[in-house]
This record gives sequence, C-alpha cells and structure tokens, in this order.
Amino acid sequence: GGALATSRELSLFSQILQALTVGPLAIAPSFQGQGYGSKLVDFIHKHALSVGKRLVYLQGIEGYYSKFNYIPMSSKSKLIFETTTLTYMKLKSTDFRPMTIDDIPSISNIYTQQANRNLLTSFRSTALWQWLLKYASHSSYFFQPQVALSNSILIGYFTSDPVDPNRIREAAIINQN
Repeated sequence: GGALATSRELSLFSQILQALTVGPLAIAPSFQGQGYGSKLVDFIHKHALSVGKRLVYLQGIEGYYSKFNYIPMSSKSKLIFETTTLTYMKLKSTDFRPMTIDDIPSISNIYTQQANRNLLTSFRSTALWQWLLKYASHSSYFFQPQVALSNSILIGYFTSDPVDPNRIREAAIINQN
C-alpha cells in the first residue's frame, strides 16, 4: 500500500495555514480489509501533527475517511474549512461584504494568483465569474460569495456552505504579510 502526501501553505485572511494534501491512498486488493489502510491513515495523521500541519485534505473514496473520525465535507475536490477551528486567526483589520459584479476583475486576479501559487484552484474566465455571481450564488457550489477587505482594499473572497454556515466552501485570499 501507499499514500501520496504533499505539503502546502494556504493563505487565508492574511494568515498562513500549514496543510497536507493526501491522496490517493491505495492498498493492493489482496491486502485490503486487513487494517493496512487504517495504519496508513494513522501514520498520515501522526505525521501531519508532528510537522505542524493544521489542515489535512484527504482525497479518495467518498466516506472512507469518516471511519477514522475525519468529517466528509464535499464530494468534490474542494477545500472546506471549519470556521470554528480558525478562531486563532486575527481578523481585526478585515471587513466583509457581499460580492458584486464590480469586484470580479480583482477577484479573478486573486483567484488566478492563488491557482498559480498553490495549484489548488483553476482558471476562471470573466464570463464564468459573472455566471457564478448571477446564477450560482444561491447554490451549494458558490453560496453567498463575500469579499474580504483589509483597510478598504479587496484582498479576497469566500463562499460559505448552505448546509453548515460555519464552513467556508471556497476561498482565495492574497497574503497581506
């Protein structure tokens, strides 16, 4: 068996989160059901803690990781942050408001920068941003997009999860440090 793990630094609201992206995890069919997957997940969890990773993003078979007390957040390959776990973040100079069509050029630029830097997102055209804002802002895919401003300068955006408003479904924020 084996697992592929990659260290990531994610910028979110002017804070750097240390993350570990894991996947795929695989066990040879003749060895499945014998606890090797459990041992791999346990090792990954302990390794993440030992190297200071605050976020582990697991990719693989839907529902598999829940038996290890990981919470499934999405059936798609999206990072979702439990906002209750981000209370350590300092947001004193950050303001939030609903995204408008006028924000699209800045948001598109930030999103593309993050895609190039972190390889966690993909390119979106201006037409797609406009479509998302007009038609998808009430869907789970792009729910109620908000922009983040630091000292009145747009620094990013996030969308929440309609099922659990304590989760951030999608975010792209530039580092202000």
